[in-house]
Amino acid sequence: LPGKEKIAGFSKGMQRQTGLLLALSVMPKYLFLDETFDGLDIAKRSLLTKILRRYASQRRANVIVTSHYLNELEHIVDEVGMIEGETLVIPETGDLSLEQYFLGKNEADENEIEHLFE
Repeated sequence: LPGKEKIAGFSKGMQRQTGLLLALSVMPKYLFLDETFDGLDIAKRSLLTKILRRYASQRRANVIVTSHYLNELEHIVDEVGMIEGETLVIPETGDLSLEQYFLGKNEADENEIEHLFE
């Protein structure tokens, strides 16, 4: 990361990296990350995944990640939950991927879509 630039001048990915470095610097027991992988290229996403796994393991910390990219989370988390209204739901997905599970649960009915083109 550039040493003398203001964070506001960083790219979105560099801002994410800076935020993560600052968060990890205080070695929290609970680390809450919102849309953590947004703005990062594939190499940085992979590196970040390794960092978070090692951090959680070595520090016995809980890392909670929110994301709209279910297929990305599926391979890096131990447990998945979804907030529906005011309730946390832990889904039983069976053989379905997270994306298949949630799409099937929330898929729009053909009738809901059809009126858009009338």
